[in-house]
Amino acid sequence: MDFAYPARLEEEPDGRYSVTFPDLPDAITQGEDRSDAIEMAADCLAETIGARIAERADIPVPSPVKHGQVRVVVPAYVAVKAALYVAMKQEGVSLNEMARTLDGQPIQVRRLLDPGRASSIKRIDHALSAIGRRVCVSLET
Repeated sequence: MDFAYPARLEEEPDGRYSVTFPDLPDAITQGEDRSDAIEMAADCLAETIGARIAERADIPVPSPVKHGQVRVVVPAYVAVKAALYVAMKQEGVSLNEMARTLDGQPIQVRRLLDPGRASSIKRIDHALSAIGRRVCVSLET
């Protein structure tokens, strides 16, 4: 799953830009100008994805970017945690099951999934590997 979502930027009468995400209707933000709005959009995505993980809600697959939309990438530190969360949901792996697989406690898995906590990419990669998944990194301009 690619963690980059299409966003609509609309210029407001005061010159600011509002940002909405068709795939995540609860994600709404704004910025002073277009560049600031896109930066704020990435932060908004991080918060929205983090909230969905905390609520054990679904994280939708991003739809294709349409004409007039921009592609906003979820920050990497959130994307890897979201990838683990999505993989666990798809495989039906509970926090307790993952903890047993990693020889740890459920609280350790909660921390791995929490975007507000720093986690070792090595630990997340190990958890993904345990359920037959892996992260693939790409570099874009």
